[in-house]
Amino acid sequence: CANHLSFRHVHSHRRQNAGVMSARGILANPALFGGYDAVPAECVAEFLRLSVSLSSEFITTHHHTMFMLGPYLNRAMRREFSALSSVAGIVDFLSVQMGVAVPRELAPRHER
Repeated sequence: CANHLSFRHVHSHRRQNAGVMSARGILANPALFGGYDAVPAECVAEFLRLSVSLSSEFITTHHHTMFMLGPYLNRAMRREFSALSSVAGIVDFLSVQMGVAVPRELAPRHER
């Protein structure tokens, strides 16, 4: 969130810190320093594309995607997402449940 980011920026300068650590904030919103209060859908889709192209392990991809989607998921959706067991499942969830456009190469074969 922009106000929180501004506070950290000002606060770090008052204490003459070299920087600010925001691991959880960056994990939840990789676009944080781009000025976005919440992760944009395009960012989630790009993360999935990169995960697949780099052959990331599913558990890592699932975990990071869950953090990014956290603010958008209600309890039932969170439960459903937690039960997914493949990248194809994540892609289907994003397109069906959330209306996120996924890169063509990640779309299920019947949708290409």
